[in-house]
Amino acid sequence: MDVRSVWFLILHRFVLDMTQRLTRFTFLCLPGFPLAALSLAIESLRVAHEIQGGRRFEWQTVGETRDPVPSASGLKITPDCALSELSPADIIMVFAGAETRFEDKATAGVIRRTLVKGGKVAAISGSIFALAETGLLDRHTCSVHFCYSAAIREQFPDINCVETVFHEDRRRVTIAGSLAAFEYMLHIIADEISEKVSIETACWLQHPVLRSNEASQSQPGDGKSRTRDMLPAQVAKAIEVFSAHLETPVLIRDVAAEAGMSLRQFERVFRRELGVSPGGYYRKVRLKAARQKVIYTPATLGEIALSVGYGTSRAMSVRYEEEFGVSPAQDRSRQSRIRGQY
Repeated sequence: MDVRSVWFLILHRFVLDMTQRLTRFTFLCLPGFPLAALSLAIESLRVAHEIQGGRRFEWQTVGETRDPVPSASGLKITPDCALSELSPADIIMVFAGAETRFEDKATAGVIRRTLVKGGKVAAISGSIFALAETGLLDRHTCSVHFCYSAAIREQFPDINCVETVFHEDRRRVTIAGSLAAFEYMLHIIADEISEKVSIETACWLQHPVLRSNEASQSQPGDGKSRTRDMLPAQVAKAIEVFSAHLETPVLIRDVAAEAGMSLRQFERVFRRELGVSPGGYYRKVRLKAARQKVIYTPATLGEIALSVGYGTSRAMSVRYEEEFGVSPAQDRSRQSRIRGQY
């Protein structure tokens, strides 16, 4: 290839980069945000640029102010600008802890204007609480991390919760966790550049398995070192039934029948796979849901007790303290002190 041809290719690439509209990301960081999610979101775009050999995206980190923002790990980032100085964005991605809420009333207004202008807003993991409080997720289907789903259902009944990796409903994107944020970015890279670049980006970061947005979240099997999807189908079915009957307790023999087993066989298989009786597992499921609501919602202990199948807060508190080593009131007070550190 002669020198003129080389210069022509360089000029062509330069003109293409200048004329092709960049997709603009705003990463809005609030106290307690998950550092891994932010890092993976940015790294996926950087690597895609390196693979492609050109720029297709631009991004900036912002806070509600210009002050450094502490992550959940304590490491801080200094935003590129404050939200009030924000330039137009195609996608605002909110990174926050589940305990954090918008402090500036203008924040919701900025997000609304982005939606009105055809942009998107994305809530990553715990930041769904802050976004839900604005009302922007009402009557929308949202992917909620399994460790927050009971609390979101309790506090925001107008949200239709699903436990998929991520979900988009009318330009509201909800993403369940840090790796899910990375996978969402890979989907954007596939749409905006190519599937080839998306797959290569995933492989560069050693994450070659790409799940669809409708894939179920990975959840612990609550027993041996396996995820829930690795459990026998009958046990997985029983877990699904238990999770669907928090407020109105279901009889163990009825769950065994629904799983297609005798009660004796059900007890034996459950203990073998999870190391606990079906009744003991069911109690743990209800108490985990109660703890989500204690920590992440303002519901009274009496209301929480009824919502997980206990007749009184006292009855729930006894089991709660046995399971977690602290009473519900102590747990709520302790979490409030932690939130106050941000």
